[in-house]
Amino acid sequence: ELLFFPSIPTKVTLVDMIYGIPSSDLSSWQQNLEHLLTYDPPHLSCYALTVEPKTVLAHRVKNEEVIMLDDDIVKSQYDSMVHLLEQLGYENYEFSNFAKEGYYSVNNSNYWNGKPYMGIGPAAHSFDGKRKRSWNVSNNIKYIKSIREERLPAEHETLRENEAFNEYIMTSLRTSAGVSIDRINQSFGIHYSSYLEKQAEKHIIDQRLYWNGDVLKVSKKARFLTDGIASDLFLLKN
Repeated sequence: ELLFFPSIPTKVTLVDMIYGIPSSDLSSWQQNLEHLLTYDPPHLSCYALTVEPKTVLAHRVKNEEVIMLDDDIVKSQYDSMVHLLEQLGYENYEFSNFAKEGYYSVNNSNYWNGKPYMGIGPAAHSFDGKRKRSWNVSNNIKYIKSIREERLPAEHETLRENEAFNEYIMTSLRTSAGVSIDRINQSFGIHYSSYLEKQAEKHIIDQRLYWNGDVLKVSKKARFLTDGIASDLFLLKN
């Protein structure tokens, strides 16, 4: 709604949008998107509305006070967005992210490429770039109390090999770079790459996945199904 105010700054750099909002339809979504694009933002992040547990929205959905959109409508909103943005020169370099040349998000790209990062503040996550991650306590009062006591209020976990493999599949398949067999061989071994090739066969036959050299990618027609396809490629046990 802010973008409809006349006093909005004319230079908009980064934009986050949510599609799949209850009571919206394809027409209203396209209208909002087209209005936003008049500001010519070089980068957009567009996410489907999700219902998180223990939230007001979850409570209202459970009580049928809010009716979530049908999946077909959500898909039509996503597909129309991709079509319009690509026509205007944006690259869909990650499932939910679109950028003009030179405007990729360095921060987000580090997440998807498995680079190490440190999270500071309540609920912030950190990753060592290998298999160890941690997350700070989300409660503000507990976080502040721990910091004052010179304690780091964080929990830790170490990913098992198959979990690290699954995470690589999920994050990489969502990007335009795709899943590299060479990287899997180097990081996990030939057992994992052989498993992936076998699991991918049915999706290749159905034209949901395709090989570009030794890189596995999602076809354009199956882009909206990326997360479901990725989960089917997971190795549940070592």
